[in-house]
Amino acid sequence: MTARNQGFDIRTLSGALLLSFAFGSIHAFGVLLAPLQISLQSNRANVSLVYSLAIASLTAGVYTSRYLGSRGSPKMLTFASGLVGSCGLLLAAYGPGLYSCLLGYGLVFGFCNGVAYSITLEQAAASAPAQSGLTVGLATAAYGAGAAAYSYVLGPIATQDGSESALVLLAAHLVAASLLAGCLLQPAVEGLAPQTKLDAKVPTSVKPTARLWLIYFLGVSGGLMAIAHGPAIASQAGASVQEASWASILMALGSIAGSVFGGSWMQRVGARTALMMPILLSLFVHAGLLLASKPDLVLTLLLLGGIAYGALIAAIPVIVRKLYGDVAFNAVFGRIFSAWGMAGLLAPAVAGSMYDATGHYTFALWGSIALAGLALALTVGNLSQDGSKLPTVF
Repeated sequence: MTARNQGFDIRTLSGALLLSFAFGSIHAFGVLLAPLQISLQSNRANVSLVYSLAIASLTAGVYTSRYLGSRGSPKMLTFASGLVGSCGLLLAAYGPGLYSCLLGYGLVFGFCNGVAYSITLEQAAASAPAQSGLTVGLATAAYGAGAAAYSYVLGPIATQDGSESALVLLAAHLVAASLLAGCLLQPAVEGLAPQTKLDAKVPTSVKPTARLWLIYFLGVSGGLMAIAHGPAIASQAGASVQEASWASILMALGSIAGSVFGGSWMQRVGARTALMMPILLSLFVHAGLLLASKPDLVLTLLLLGGIAYGALIAAIPVIVRKLYGDVAFNAVFGRIFSAWGMAGLLAPAVAGSMYDATGHYTFALWGSIALAGLALALTVGNLSQDGSKLPTVF
C-alpha cells in the first residue's frame, strides 16, 4: 500500500516543501537592503520599494494562479516559475539602475513567487487531506526556512562581493530547486480538474471575507515591516554588522516555528483564538522594540515577531479552507491574500520613508502597534449575526 493510498503522499509533500523553501528566499531581502542601496546609489525608501513591489507582485501571482492552473499543470507552472523567476533575478543583478531591480526582483521574481506559493499550499494540502492544517503549516514553515537559510548564505556574499553576486547565486538555486520540485509533484494529486477550478463558486456573502481581509492586512503589516527593516532596526540599537544580519535569520526561524505551530494549533483551538494570539504577540513585540536599547534584546524580540508572523500566515489559509471548502479555496484565498500584498506594498515603503525623514524607526513602530491593536479589536469584537462571525471551533 502506497503512502498516497494511506492518505499521506510524502513525495508530493516533499516537492511542495522544496518549492516553498526555494521561493522563501524572497524574504531574505533584509540582508540585501544595505548592499543594494550602495550598488544602486539610492536612498532607503527607494530600495525598500523593491521589496514592497515584490510583495504586491507576489499577491498578483497568487490571485492569477487560479486562472493559470486551468491552462497548465502544477508541474509545468513550477518549472516556469523557477525559470522565469531566475531571469528576473538576473535582470535585477545586471540591469542598469533601480528600475531594472524594480522590474526584475519586484515584478518578475515577485509574480513567479506568488504562483509558486499558491502551488505549494494547494499541493501540501492535497498530499494529506485529513491533516491539511499540519501540512500547510509545514509548507509555510519551509517558506520561512528558505528566508532564514538564504539570509545566512546571501548576507555575507552581498556584503563582501556585492548584491549582484548574491542575486546570481539565488537565480541558480531557484532553477535547480524548481526543476526538482516539479519532478516530485505527483499527477494523482495535481488538484481539481481545470474546469472545476474555473467554475468554483465564490461565496456570495462578502462580509466574512472582508473581515478576514482586514485582520490579515492589519495583523501582518508590522511583521512585513520588520522583515524588510529588521537588520536596520538592530543596527539602530547598536548591533554590529554581523549581529544585525542575524535579524533576518532569527525572524525567519521564528516564522518557521510559528507556521508549524499555527497551522496545527488552529485545528484544535479554532479560528478566533488562532488569530488573536499571534496578533497579541506582535503587539507586544513592537511595543518592546520601542523601548529596547540593547542589541540582544532587539534580536530576541524580532525572533518573537517572526513567531507571531508565521503563526498568523499559517492560520489564515487553513481558516479559509475550513470555511469555504476545497473547491472555493483558490478563489477566496486569492481575495484574502491580497491583504498580505497590500501590507507588503505599504509597510516596508512607509517605514523606509519615515526612516529617511527622521533617522529612526520610532514612528514606524508606533504605526505597527496601532495596526495590531485594530486587528485585535476586529478579532475579539462582537460581530453581527449575518454570517460574518468567525467560528470559535470547526
